[in-house]
Amino acid sequence: MRNSLLLFIPLLAFGCEDLSTDQPPTESWAIYRLRDGSITAYDASRQPLGTLVLADEPFMTVADISAYHWSSHTFVPSPRIDNQLTATRDSYGSLSGIPFVVKVGNDRIYLGAFWYAYSSLAPTFPHIDLISNPNQIQASWMLGDTDVRYDMRIHNALKLAGVLIE
Repeated sequence: MRNSLLLFIPLLAFGCEDLSTDQPPTESWAIYRLRDGSITAYDASRQPLGTLVLADEPFMTVADISAYHWSSHTFVPSPRIDNQLTATRDSYGSLSGIPFVVKVGNDRIYLGAFWYAYSSLAPTFPHIDLISNPNQIQASWMLGDTDVRYDMRIHNALKLAGVLIE
């Protein structure tokens, strides 16, 4: 009995780990741009989501927002992200949109695009209108009955991060 107890105590020590960490949850929400900045959103929409090569670092993570309103898909960005959105707007990108991919953990949820209101083309996927409303992921008239912005993995990740407002 005594030898068994001596073996058990070190196992307890190794089994206990500090779970308090500043790291975001493993299933965290993020927006990634594509590695190749010359690909337009329309080009990206013609490729399978899993084949798009994403940038190494996310454009925006759940840590970059203080609130995400689920019913309207509006978010409150940090000053850094607000500046990045302004810089993206001022870059006068493609009229066919700048693609991004929304991810939760390792799952690619949907393709979206940064869009410019002056474009005569209508986006056929969720988009962030950099001119008129840079703090909302808007729906597309092409989404029909399936609005990918309401994926429950996104909901759960935002809720877990404490930024979701129902």
